[in-house]
Amino acid sequence: MSGKTKNLILLTLAVWGMAIFPCWPVNWIIRIPFANADSGFIDPNGDGATGSWSATPTGTFYTTVDEAIRQPTSPTTTDYISGVANVAASINFRMSSLINVGSVSQVIVWVYHNDVSNGLVAVQLYDDDETTTRSDATALPKRTTDTWDSVTFSGLSLTQAQLDSLTVRLTASKSGGGATSTIKVSAVYADITYSVPVAVSISLTTDGIVGFGYQAENTTRDTTSTGLNHPETISVDTGPANLDVRSTTFSDGSNTWVLGSLANGSDQVFWEFSNNDGTGWTTFAAADTNYTFDTNVAQSATRNLSLRLTTPTGSSSLSQHSATITIVASSP
Repeated sequence: MSGKTKNLILLTLAVWGMAIFPCWPVNWIIRIPFANADSGFIDPNGDGATGSWSATPTGTFYTTVDEAIRQPTSPTTTDYISGVANVAASINFRMSSLINVGSVSQVIVWVYHNDVSNGLVAVQLYDDDETTTRSDATALPKRTTDTWDSVTFSGLSLTQAQLDSLTVRLTASKSGGGATSTIKVSAVYADITYSVPVAVSISLTTDGIVGFGYQAENTTRDTTSTGLNHPETISVDTGPANLDVRSTTFSDGSNTWVLGSLANGSDQVFWEFSNNDGTGWTTFAAADTNYTFDTNVAQSATRNLSLRLTTPTGSSSLSQHSATITIVASSP
């Protein structure tokens, strides 16, 4: 869908029509897609405070380690940053971001490093102000050769804005005796797990029981206040939202009543809906086709769906027939 991402919400209703037999109440089946989990990579795209770290060759620190190489592939090691254990202190990398993020639940920071004999690198998440922490500090395993290692920060709940201002901090320290090592870091990136926000959501606030009762051939009955007085109410819980409606044909499992575009007929119903208690009806002229129910419905607003069924003029089956109506919500 060009221009923007649209989320589709489906409410499915089974509706029963018949010629002789009574219909049984059927509940709505509500299908609402929850926020989808997704993931993406972010890389260093700026320097914060860099302590006493050095860049080889000389230049900005983040461009030295933003290799855009993902483990297990090894990055180049001719350009790197280095820090003396217990001397270099911390270096802070501003990170790139992702779009359309609802909530970040996990950040895995990958570092390609060599701690030589007794160096140790700790990883921590900060805000760009370098004061607000987003995680505790966790040390990487000590390595004496160039190696990919990661630290996983889970159980997070970062917003889009907090991801946009995320900083990764590396701190050089010493582990063990002997001469102080100079730690080398050749690449840094983060793997982000996040939820995609649901742009719209809808629900049904009524009981969803629709029964047309006994209905003879070639007769009309509706669910408006002057008929069965049983509209179904759709609530826009997250919006605004455009609402469309569609219907299947009617079937008893072996026989089908098709939808008539202008009138009923033999094994053909005339099937309509209204969003204004019967003041204006729209025909389900074709099965499984979306028809506009309402547009740009505000969040917390509700709309009533009324149905009008004209039974066939005749049918090869007088068994109970059913159809399924679906309400589709999308972002305007």
